[in-house]
Amino acid sequence: MQSCLKLYPTLVLSLFAMSSLTSCGLSKDAGLSLGVSLSPSKAFIVPGTGASCVALAVAKKDQLVPVSDVSGERVLFNRFALQWRSNDKLTIAGIKATIFSSGITGADTDEGLTISFSEDEIAALLGLQATADIAALTLPFIIPPLENPAVNIDSTSTTSKGASSPYAPCGLQIGGLSSKPSVKSFSARIRIEVSGYKTACVVQQDGSCKDGELSPVRQSVTVSAEKF
Repeated sequence: MQSCLKLYPTLVLSLFAMSSLTSCGLSKDAGLSLGVSLSPSKAFIVPGTGASCVALAVAKKDQLVPVSDVSGERVLFNRFALQWRSNDKLTIAGIKATIFSSGITGADTDEGLTISFSEDEIAALLGLQATADIAALTLPFIIPPLENPAVNIDSTSTTSKGASSPYAPCGLQIGGLSSKPSVKSFSARIRIEVSGYKTACVVQQDGSCKDGELSPVRQSVTVSAEKF
């Protein structure tokens, strides 16, 4: 079996000083293996329209000006970063933003306003492509296993999203927001959550991995936004 890493050239591996691994996983709690961050940590809520990661990818392919397909008031985080610290396979099921604010319609409840991103937008954001052996939105097994693995994804990377990639550098953009007419300036708390599942590596005699036990994975980060 060919190494999964050779099938997925857009992934970047690096080593970090972390606790030692057991088998192919970092911990029984797979959420501890996943890290998520956004930049800036405080963004602004602005009017007008913007271009999604999908629109930027289409513009790159056709060499055209990107179509502005994100409407309503919106928040743009210039960079989205994800780190997966495990030799196991990770499949991302979804990314959603939950907004809490007294100034945004629908966000002034205990549950907040939830906006889910499409699979196409997540793929374009992370630069993940399906191959003959790897499904969409999946980070493959690391073969051979590393003691301290770390797969880093940067949505703004011009290396992983270079000429050979159909995707373009982009940020995470949340659109479709509606400010309350009576509130001119306000702040918002935004929780970005990544969810999915990991597939344990069952090492075979030839050193390859066979799909093992599935475990849920969920990690979130909280950032903020302001409107003036």
